[in-house]
Amino acid sequence: MHAKCIWYIRRLVNLDKDRSSTLKFLLARFKGHLGMTFFGGTLLLFSAFFTLVPPILIKETIDQIGNADNTYLFIIFLLIIGSTVIKGALYYGQRIILERVGQTIIHNLRTETIQHINSLSFAYFDDKQVGDLIARVTSDTDLLANFYGFTMVNIINNILILLGILVVLLVWNPVLALAFIALLPFIVHAMYKYSVTVKPLTEKIRKSFGQLTVSVQQTFNGIETVKLLGTEGFEAQKFDKSSNTLLDRNISASKVTSFWMPYVHFLVALGTALTLFWGGYLSIQGSITLGILMGFITYMDLLARPIRQTGMQIGSALNSIAAGSRVHEVLMQEQEDLESGEWFDEFQGQIEIENISFAYQGSSKEAIKNLSLTIPAGKKVALVGPSGSGKSTLVNLILGFYKPQKGTIKIDGVNLDEINLRKLRTATGHLSQDPFIFEGTILENITFGNPEASLGDVNEALEQAILSDFIQSLPKGVNTHIGEKGVRLSGGQKQRLAIARVLITNPQILILDEPTSNLDKKTEDELQKSLSNVMKGRTVITIAHRLWTIQNSDIIAFMNEGMIEDFGNHDYLYDNLDLYKEFVDSQVFTIRGESY
Repeated sequence: MHAKCIWYIRRLVNLDKDRSSTLKFLLARFKGHLGMTFFGGTLLLFSAFFTLVPPILIKETIDQIGNADNTYLFIIFLLIIGSTVIKGALYYGQRIILERVGQTIIHNLRTETIQHINSLSFAYFDDKQVGDLIARVTSDTDLLANFYGFTMVNIINNILILLGILVVLLVWNPVLALAFIALLPFIVHAMYKYSVTVKPLTEKIRKSFGQLTVSVQQTFNGIETVKLLGTEGFEAQKFDKSSNTLLDRNISASKVTSFWMPYVHFLVALGTALTLFWGGYLSIQGSITLGILMGFITYMDLLARPIRQTGMQIGSALNSIAAGSRVHEVLMQEQEDLESGEWFDEFQGQIEIENISFAYQGSSKEAIKNLSLTIPAGKKVALVGPSGSGKSTLVNLILGFYKPQKGTIKIDGVNLDEINLRKLRTATGHLSQDPFIFEGTILENITFGNPEASLGDVNEALEQAILSDFIQSLPKGVNTHIGEKGVRLSGGQKQRLAIARVLITNPQILILDEPTSNLDKKTEDELQKSLSNVMKGRTVITIAHRLWTIQNSDIIAFMNEGMIEDFGNHDYLYDNLDLYKEFVDSQVFTIRGESY
């Protein structure tokens, strides 16, 4: 039965294979709500039944008008009023029930979608636009509320009314019912043509809306750059272009939709005219009663709303399916496996990289080429080299964000593929050069990676990050709100806050991507002393350009074009590797009191 339902809907709205898959995905969401859906559907069935009652009463009244008395007419009056009230109550009940089911499904779907996106691999986001993903989680899922609520309820209700009218008319007079039956091919054909025209437009509209969200998101995220460069007008033009595309596509869709209503009125008028012409003839001949003729005409007038709404709701359903396909596409992506794999009784943090090669998806150039490096547990290693040499890529491979096409990475002697990635990342602190600060309080940002941290742990992390004095100067201390992306903090304060956020997790492996780039010399020296104590006993990987990050490293590995040219201490590399010497000289480093 379910398969047949899918097949008929596919034929009616001209769904291709992919959209049929989306429809199955959407209908499968009713699983777990079948009881309430069945109850709501039962109320819907009775609501449709009581919609058919008034024309039947009108027909009986006219046929009995010569023999009727006031009591009979009063009973008919009460029955019409009563059936209308009952229909309204049933409609209200089924609408509330099915809307609740639909909104619950949307809530669950939205939550599942954002959880699924968060669980996708790092590589998934390489070619994805954040604004488009936001649109899928918000506006696309919200649009599906119509599919599960008003749209689906009305399509089913209207189809039941159309079928009910057909049955009643066939019972009354099969010959006169031909006037109604003659309209059905035109109704079905019109719905089919409507869906064929609207379907590609709805898909383009959802895509355009995603692009519009991308435009807004990029403007707001880069508002500082926009202001600094004075490109407000240019950004407005970009938005206007995206908005105009959406406008044109919405207007194209509205032109198709606007044709539907006069077409429906024409069909109803045609049916009414045929009924009057043919029914009047049959009535004159005595083949049907005047009551049947009036009942037929009343039903013809009643057809306008379900036909009009069904066509409009098919357009809405197609729009919902287009939105649903965008959500479905995300949920079909394979999740990153973070939970399987083993973990260590005692984690040391030794890293062995053996002949790995890696190229990003869609790129023919290898970012890492046949690279090998051993980082002993508890040692400090600096990755040095020009931009684009593969330093950040190597770090991402160590964390399992990407998998090398060749070679292996081992942590404490165990292949990375066999290690529990969630625990590995929890045991690793990663501090980027441009850390992201969340909207909220200082305390919420510091404890983001360790919500169970005590106030003592927070204070210790603040001390290590040279942030305590600043926090104490604030009226609300750690409960101070710092705005979106830490807008109320300076660059150095944001960087030290990020350092405290990393340190409070007590990581065994510490990855630092130029952690003091936004600090003044005095604060950098203080932080250097503090972090020197923090680094003891930990495996530290530093992407380095600055003095102390190289000076305090046990091993310096110089990278160039995805390869390690050589490694050792500074003196060895400076004396034996020309590339390193040139790089150091170009950076105007000062090492051990000597300028190079």
